[in-house]
Amino acid sequence: MALLVAPACDEGDDGSDEQAASTEGDGDGDGDGDGESGGKHEGDGDTSESETTGELMGCAVHETQAACMAEAGCGAIFGNPVVEDGEGSYCTQSEKTYIGCVFAGDLCPMLPNILCSEDAVWTSSGCVPENVMICESPGEITGACA
Repeated sequence: MALLVAPACDEGDDGSDEQAASTEGDGDGDGDGDGESGGKHEGDGDTSESETTGELMGCAVHETQAACMAEAGCGAIFGNPVVEDGEGSYCTQSEKTYIGCVFAGDLCPMLPNILCSEDAVWTSSGCVPENVMICESPGEITGACA
């Protein structure tokens, strides 16, 4: 039988070690000792837009479900299209459609969101792909379309 013991906290610890680390100048403050402040590196599943070009990278470049699913480590995100259902009201279509592709290892809250692109709006409870954004509902959503 193994006994695991957690180290005790020093009584006089006022956080000065953390403050000293941020002011010493050695390292980047992210705690991994690599001297780089970015948490993601090329090839580690980063699906964000390139900071220099604004182009999608990684899994986010896949415009079709088939291309997304064919790429190892990528996962397709689906949503229900929001369409106009009379003057000022909207409904959600029952059939889910492909919205975008994300790195399957990314953790994200599974919360209901309204997602928008330049020409479409969806409801989704999955991750938010880089090619869309969380937005406000275009109007009252009355439920599923008839």
